[in-house]
Amino acid sequence: MEFVVHKQEKRLLDLEFTGESRTVLQLLKERILEDDKVETSTVIQDHPVLDEPRLVIRTGEGRRPETALKNAAKQLRGDLDNFEDELLDDLE
Repeated sequence: MEFVVHKQEKRLLDLEFTGESRTVLQLLKERILEDDKVETSTVIQDHPVLDEPRLVIRTGEGRRPETALKNAAKQLRGDLDNFEDELLDDLE
């Protein structure tokens, strides 16, 4: 997963992801929003074909956006691993 940092401040992180669909970023955004110290998290894509999607995270005091992103990514990975295990068990 490749990304470019557009803006990185103490409480704001704006990343543009190359070659990723909005679907993955939407799942990540939803998981980020579960953090009570996150003020907002949104996915922006001005044009669905011409532009790459961006993930923007703004946090409150006591949480860096990078930390919120890392925590959410770990949780999402666990969710997807569990989903895969359950699916494979059900198919046997």
